Amino acid sequence: MRTRTDALPPAFSSLLREFNAASSADLSGNAHQAEVLLERAGARLEEARRAVGDARPELALDLANEVRVDLAAAEELVDAVTERLATLRAVRKNPGAKVDEVRFRLRDAQLLAVQRDLTAEWGSVLDAQLNRIDRAVDALTGVHPDYWAYVRDLDAVSDFIAGVVDRMRGRADRQ
Repeated sequence: MRTRTDALPPAFSSLLREFNAASSADLSGNAHQAEVLLERAGARLEEARRAVGDARPELALDLANEVRVDLAAAEELVDAVTERLATLRAVRKNPGAKVDEVRFRLRDAQLLAVQRDLTAEWGSVLDAQLNRIDRAVDALTGVHPDYWAYVRDLDAVSDFIAGVVDRMRGRADRQ
């Protein structure tokens, strides 16, 4: 795990250099938090070793489980930074791919509404999502566009559409 945490500072530095500062603000404490978790995991591991030496296997097992939890949490913190960097680089390379994916979901949901004769109830709700998509695209401007806001906005639209589709399917299944 230490090797993976060594990749965190350069990845975070790349985030700051390559992208709008708002794209990584929520990740600024990840390196420190991961380090704290690794130190705690190391201390618990030593306690577990002592517990094994003292013939206290239950305590050793409990401590080993706590070590696993700490390591998993540290791994998530590291992955959050490296995954964000990869996501932002992919979106910067091809911002249209993300919007095309969401527009496809919207068209698919609109088709479902038509097929199930639910356009009176859901048509305008789904049509309004096109405006949200357009606003996300229009906001992607400037020297350092906020790609993370773009991703979050489009993900929110996609999640909303998925919720509408679930409701349409649920309503149609009950009829």
